[in-house]
Amino acid sequence: MDLDAVDLRKLRAFQLVARHGSLQKAADKLGLTISAVSFSLRRLEEALGAKLLNRLPNKVTLTATGKLFAASVDGLFAEVDRTLAPFRARENAPASLALAICNGEMGSYLAPRISNFMEKNKHVQINVQIHSSKPALELLQAGEIDVCIGRFASLPGTLAQEFVVESGLALACAPGHPLLRKKRLALEDIADHTLFTLARHSLTRENIDRTFANAGVAVKSCVDAGNCRTAREFAARGNGVAIIHALCAEREPGRRLRYVDLGRFFDKLAFYAVYRKKNVSASILGLIEELTSAARRAA
Repeated sequence: MDLDAVDLRKLRAFQLVARHGSLQKAADKLGLTISAVSFSLRRLEEALGAKLLNRLPNKVTLTATGKLFAASVDGLFAEVDRTLAPFRARENAPASLALAICNGEMGSYLAPRISNFMEKNKHVQINVQIHSSKPALELLQAGEIDVCIGRFASLPGTLAQEFVVESGLALACAPGHPLLRKKRLALEDIADHTLFTLARHSLTRENIDRTFANAGVAVKSCVDAGNCRTAREFAARGNGVAIIHALCAEREPGRRLRYVDLGRFFDKLAFYAVYRKKNVSASILGLIEELTSAARRAA
C-alpha cells in the first residue's frame, strides 16, 4: 500500500461521504466539485486495494470493508482533534499588548486611536502604562512592553520607530494675566515670572532650557512641575505661567486658561511609536498602523 497516497484530505472526503451518504454533501462541506471528491475516493480505494463504496444512481453506500474503515477513520480524526486542541486554544486565546506612553497627557490624544484598534481587534487585550522615556525603552528591549510612544534622543539598532504626531509648545496663563496684553511676547517677558515646566530629565525640558540659555535669558524662577497637567494647574491658580505641549493645551478640560503659541521660539516636537524589529506580531503592526493613521492622512 502506498501510504503517501493516503492523505488526510482523502480520508476526510471518505468520512463525509460515509457520514452523509452523498457525494454532493461532501463536496459542499469541502468546497470541491463532485468529480473532485469522486476522484479522491477512487484514489483512496486504489491505495488501499479495497472497495469502500457502492456507487448507486442517487446515493452511495458503504461496503462491509467500508464500514470497518469508516469506524477507523472516525477514530483517527478524533485523535487528530485531541492532538490539535491545545494549540487551537492557544491560538484563539486573547492576545495581550503592553503599550507605554511616555507623556501621560498624550493619552487623551491617543485614546480614540487605541479605542479604534480595540474595536477592530476584540481578541486583543491592551495594557496601557505610563513611564518616562528611559525606563520605557529598557522595558521595551526586555520584552516587558510591546510599544512605547514618546520622544527619544536615540534608539538602539534593535528598535524601530514610526512617526505619530508632532506638537509645538504653548504658554499657559490664567485669564487676565499681564503677559496676555503683550503685543509681541519675548522670552525675557516669560523669564520675569515663575515658570512651571516639564520634568527635568525630559527632552522637552532640555529643549526649553536650551532655548533660554542660547538666548542669554535667565529665568527668574523655574519649577519642575513634572508634566503638562500639573504645570497647567499651577498656572490656573495664578502661581505663575507654564510652558506645556500645545497638544495638551488643545485638550484642556474646561478651557480655564489662555494660551500663547511659542512657535517663534521653540521647534515643534515629534512623538514616535517605538517597537522591537524582530518577531513583530500582526497585533503590534495593527496597533502601530492605528496610532500613525492621523499622520498618514496628513502627509
